[in-house]
Amino acid sequence: MLASNIIEFYIDDEGVTVELEIGLDSLPLFKNLLPDEVYQDLVFGSELSSQRQQEFFCKQLALLDANNKPLAGEVLVIGPSRKLLRRPIRDTHIISRFPTQSAI
Repeated sequence: MLASNIIEFYIDDEGVTVELEIGLDSLPLFKNLLPDEVYQDLVFGSELSSQRQQEFFCKQLALLDANNKPLAGEVLVIGPSRKLLRRPIRDTHIISRFPTQSAI
C-alpha cells in the first residue's frame, strides 16, 4: 500500500498529539492548516489561519470530548520534509499472539 497521507495519534495524560504527513496531491484537502503566506500564494483565498485552523479542528478533523464537543487544536510545527520510508503493509507478515491451526 502506498499512502500519500499518514496520520499518527499519540494519546497520554497530557492530551492528544496528532502528526500528519500530507502528500502534495492532498494539499487542497489540508489547506486550512497552511500558513497564511502559503495559503494565499496557492490562491486558496485570504482567510486568516486562525479562522481556518478553527474550522479544521472543529469540523474536518474533530476529536470530541465526553460531551461531544471538539477538543481545541493548534498547529505546532509545519514545513516540508522528506517522506519517511515505511515497510509496505501488503508485504508485512501478521504473527498472531494466539496459536491457530492455519496461518492467515
